[in-house]
Amino acid sequence: MPSLSSSPPSSSLVPPQDRRWGGPMALALLAHGLLVVALTHGVSWTRDAPASVVQAELWSALPQVAAARAVDEAPDPPPPPPPRPVRPEVRSPPPPAVDPAQAQRDADIAVRQQRQREADAREREAQRQKAEQDRKRKEQDAQAKAQEKAERDRKAAEAERRWQARKTFIVWT
Repeated sequence: MPSLSSSPPSSSLVPPQDRRWGGPMALALLAHGLLVVALTHGVSWTRDAPASVVQAELWSALPQVAAARAVDEAPDPPPPPPPRPVRPEVRSPPPPAVDPAQAQRDADIAVRQQRQREADAREREAQRQKAEQDRKRKEQDAQAKAQEKAERDRKAAEAERRWQARKTFIVWT
């Protein structure tokens, strides 16, 4: 157990004292001085306010507007509306000539696509029916398990009742 005496700590555990602080202090002061000079130079301080030249004309009263002259003549009739522009008849271009071979290819493609859609629909229907059958089968299995459990519980309750009756009979005899 270490002693609790007040002896000075050994020199190997104490950090050495730094006696060189003059150089770093001078460097910090120089950096701060340069910062103050740069900020002072960067901010434009002006002592004189710029002379603003403004010219204003003062009036003693607002000018009077002269009254409009009376017109004795009737107003001119409105001009007739401009004639409607005639639209040229727009004719649609004749349908392009249909190549019988291209028409046959297009028809074949349409038939193939229709067959593919029908096959996809049949496949989706088959999957739906299979899922429905799986659901019904699981439902029937669950119902059968529930019936078996109910039967086991009923038999266990009957056996317990018989055991209690037998126990009571043995106690009375």
